[in-house]
Amino acid sequence: MTALLFDLDGTIADSLPLILQSSRRTCDKLGLQVSDERIIGYIGLPLLQVGEILLGQGLGGKYLETYQEIFFANHDNEFCVFPGMKELLALCREKGAKLGLVTSKTARGTEATLNSLGLGGFFDAVVTFDDDCGHKPSPGPALFALQKLAEEPRRSVFIGDSLYDMRCGKQAGMATCAVTWGAASAEELLAENPDALLQTVEGLQNWLVNFIGDHKE
Repeated sequence: MTALLFDLDGTIADSLPLILQSSRRTCDKLGLQVSDERIIGYIGLPLLQVGEILLGQGLGGKYLETYQEIFFANHDNEFCVFPGMKELLALCREKGAKLGLVTSKTARGTEATLNSLGLGGFFDAVVTFDDDCGHKPSPGPALFALQKLAEEPRRSVFIGDSLYDMRCGKQAGMATCAVTWGAASAEELLAENPDALLQTVEGLQNWLVNFIGDHKE
């Protein structure tokens, strides 16, 4: 079978405005002056790592705790699934693909987002920040998801909106598919040499259906 590994925020969930808003408020509360462009550049990295970058070594936990307090206070009312994405996931399962989710969010944040969006039953494997397998852009999370799915990299693809997604998938030996409705620009994503760059959910669905068909045994 074929394995499709999806990023969550900015790929499936239209949550980047909430992430940006929560990041701004976190920085303000901690007395940090950080531009929106810099914040956007960090989307896709674990919050603990972002905190270490912004506050200094050993202080990432303070950033994470502050961010989560702000994020969960606004969580359920501020984002949705990108139109057509639920139907895409259902069709890919119908075509016989195994679906995995690979995110830098904590397990708590991932569960809350999936439940809020009604996506909890779509994925055969979920890998989060709390799994002991490394973090994007290292290949560990993708390889751990494939291990859970009992699938090989050569028959799998990583779908994401950030540079870290593309690097994670490539280093794991997978095909990579970049989508342009999330954190990174088309130009930035093209520089990572993905196997595909898609600008619409419909285009992504067509590409994935072909990928699934081409990789059936």
